[in-house]
Amino acid sequence: MCKVVEKVRLVNSFDPEKSIEVEAVIDTGATMIVLPKNWVETPGLKKVEDVKVKYADGSVEEKEVYGVVKVELMGRVGNFDVLAEEEGAQPPYRSDRA
Repeated sequence: MCKVVEKVRLVNSFDPEKSIEVEAVIDTGATMIVLPKNWVETPGLKKVEDVKVKYADGSVEEKEVYGVVKVELMGRVGNFDVLAEEEGAQPPYRSDRA
């Protein structure tokens, strides 16, 4: 299985002057956008809530959700909340039953 990497522009939906352009791994099976915390802080996204996430190894951690970010990718645009992870972390499985 290969990794798909594309150039993505992340724009603060409430302050469009703040943005960051990065190359990101695209996971078409993901249920939520997960980004390194420094990518979340650069466009000045605001913390929305804390959620519990469950990892593949069964561990559970509380993580911060930020929003709203406008994602521009290959001519398409969408607005999303973002789960912040440490740089290099694997995407978690979000579970409200964690």
